[in-house]
Amino acid sequence: MSALSFFTNVGVAKLGNIGDSLISWYAQHDPETASEADIAELGQRAEALAHRIAEIQGKLESDQHTVNHLTEQLDRDQRAAVIVGGKLKAAQEAGNQLLATQITGQITPILNEIEQIAGDDGIGNTSGRLFEAKQTLAVDTADLAQFREAHTHAINDWTSARERLSRARSEMEHAQEQKRYAEERQQQAQRDAGLLHGAQAGRTALDAMERRAAELKTDARAAKIQADSLRQTSGGDVASIVNEALGEQVNKTDTALGRLARLTAGKA
Repeated sequence: MSALSFFTNVGVAKLGNIGDSLISWYAQHDPETASEADIAELGQRAEALAHRIAEIQGKLESDQHTVNHLTEQLDRDQRAAVIVGGKLKAAQEAGNQLLATQITGQITPILNEIEQIAGDDGIGNTSGRLFEAKQTLAVDTADLAQFREAHTHAINDWTSARERLSRARSEMEHAQEQKRYAEERQQQAQRDAGLLHGAQAGRTALDAMERRAAELKTDARAAKIQADSLRQTSGGDVASIVNEALGEQVNKTDTALGRLARLTAGKA
């Protein structure tokens, strides 16, 4: 049975204004979708039920005390009536009318009280103060059961709604934390990208410098080769050049054909 059905069935008859207020709440709200303010309102109604339960419990204690007191009083009266009745019977059997009259005056109030407490049957099951006290105790006990059941419905829905709200709040906080973390990671990625770009730019500049240095080194090597070549062709020792030329000449005339020419010409 839903909470609304329950309160509709028992609210007016047993729960009074508290039941009416709960019926109104459940008619307008669903515990699964209620707002925080609505949930707090349900909690207030559940607290009102708890106060009513406490009041009924106090009344039940009083009801039980009344039943116990009347039961004890009835037991005393009945025992006293038996004793006094025995005396009355003895006086009557002895023919002592005066004593019997006196004893009758004593037992009559006892019998009257027994009838008031226990009713016509003498045990309090159909009428009398004890019967009424037992009835009141039974009604209040039933009311307590109804209020406890109503409170259980309300407090369970209230607790469930609060837990749902707490979970929703936790999920929202978690989502916000995840969003913040994602933003921090994005910001860090942007910073890292900036550093990488700077490093790449620096590397590009360094590569350019290295290439330029290699070019300058190549130019310097080429200049050295050119200078060495110029020294070899234009800056050599004159004597060495003359000797080299003469040597070549000697070599040319010292061949077999040269000797033949000399011999033929009479120069040998």
